Amino acid sequence: MTPNTAPSGRARRAGVAAAAAFALAALGACGTLTSDAPRFDFYVIEDLRPAASAPAPTAPPRVDRTLLLTTGAAQALFDSDRIVFTRDGIGRAYYQYSNWSERPARRIVSLAEARLAQGGGFRAVAQTVAGVRGEQVLSLRLEELVHDDSMSPGVLRLTVIAELLDWRTRTMAARRTFTRVATVGSRDAKGAARAASVAVTELLDEIATWTEASVAAMPAGPAGPAMSAVGGPAGASAGAGAAPIGSPGAAPASVVAPGIRRP
Repeated sequence: MTPNTAPSGRARRAGVAAAAAFALAALGACGTLTSDAPRFDFYVIEDLRPAASAPAPTAPPRVDRTLLLTTGAAQALFDSDRIVFTRDGIGRAYYQYSNWSERPARRIVSLAEARLAQGGGFRAVAQTVAGVRGEQVLSLRLEELVHDDSMSPGVLRLTVIAELLDWRTRTMAARRTFTRVATVGSRDAKGAARAASVAVTELLDEIATWTEASVAAMPAGPAGPAMSAVGGPAGASAGAGAAPIGSPGAAPASVVAPGIRRP
């Protein structure tokens, strides 16, 4: 007689329970801070220039105008919180587990706003979404922000296009492309992030000087309504025109602003 070697029902149930416990333990390990578990890192682009001393309350601004800032439409590859790199100088890819704390295009505009406001060169500085009326609009469009590891040492390449609009006359008063290259100290996202802060800081130095000089060169006399971030030109009804520059759903200032004429 052949002995019955099939496991009993109790043994089968015990085996299933053991397998389930092992699977749960394996899944639980994915959420632990073990040395081999993947970790998502977020990096903040910073202005490394020490904050300037606030101007005296009685000191008049060098340019008695209100400056508004907005973001232009960034290149699609860089319109993301992902960190871009290239190994061969041709293809582009994203770091898998490393991100920016916010989209670089927005971050650069926020840093530019703070830098220009601290400089005391204008009556006021704000973003177009703040609801402040202003005579001039500075649009900053991110063209490139990439860790280029095709050379040794690697570099961080940053390109931003700045467009200065005189909203009173609907003209583009000035336009300039700013490019900075910073050395990357380590072949990883952390090294790229540090280099990005260096490049952005140097970029802000140039943008601040150029913007103040360009606005100061504009005629001071009022030639039309100032821009309001809520409802377009000051005094216009909210539903009378297109979405204001910089508002959600609006295209960049250099594209949709009606009647804008390039120099």
